[in-house]
Amino acid sequence: MPEERPVLDAVLDIVVFAPIGLVLEVVQDLPKLSERGRGFLEKDMTVARMIGRLAVGQARRRFGETFGGGDGASGRPAGWRPGATGAT
Repeated sequence: MPEERPVLDAVLDIVVFAPIGLVLEVVQDLPKLSERGRGFLEKDMTVARMIGRLAVGQARRRFGETFGGGDGASGRPAGWRPGATGAT
């Protein structure tokens, strides 16, 4: 019959020694883990930045077309008439 460990030893393993071992592993492997995380997300972040830049550029162009091509200093859009509701 296998020898049973005292309950206190099992509790110490789970509550004290395992967390300490986990912290030591993370500290030891932190540079490697960071590099893996960076490699995993770097491509996605590059694509997200590119899409963001395109979206901002498109919004600026549309804003300029809508509010920049009007009747000069008023900043009103081209074709704007006082009292026009814009409903068709």
